[in-house]
This record gives sequence, structure tokens and C-alpha cells, in this order.
Amino acid sequence: MEAATGIDYLFDSIPRFLEWGFTVQLGALGYFKVGIRSEGSDTAEEVSPDKIKSMRLVFLPGLEIRKRVNSFSVGKFPT
Repeated sequence: MEAATGIDYLFDSIPRFLEWGFTVQLGALGYFKVGIRSEGSDTAEEVSPDKIKSMRLVFLPGLEIRKRVNSFSVGKFPT
């Protein structure tokens, strides 16, 4: 039950902190951030939220996980 409560808190907290502009790090697991694509602006005065074209959730795994995944061997599964 405690684990379920922790996961619920995590699901509630991650979007909230991302909305506030933070990057959310989950220890060695990795971190979440928001990627934004927008129109360019020549001056600071031209910058506005209206220029945002899209946003996406980005997860970057931690170094240890990336190392382990990159060491996987790939081959045909025997049938």
C-alpha cells in the first residue's frame, strides 16, 4: 500500500513541477523535462507564449541504465 501511495504521489508531482518549469530528477533512474518548439524571435520584446508551436515530455535515462542498455547483445530469437 505504501508503494502505491508513493507512485500516486509521483504521478501527481511530476506534471506539477514540470508545469512550474523544473526538471524532475528521479535519482539514478533519470529525469523528465519539457521540450518546447517555438518560432524564433529577433529581440527579447518579441518573445511570447503565442510563438510556442509544440511541447513534449522528454525522459532522459540515467547513466547506469544507458550503459546497461547499450551493452545488450542483439540477435535473432530462436524459434
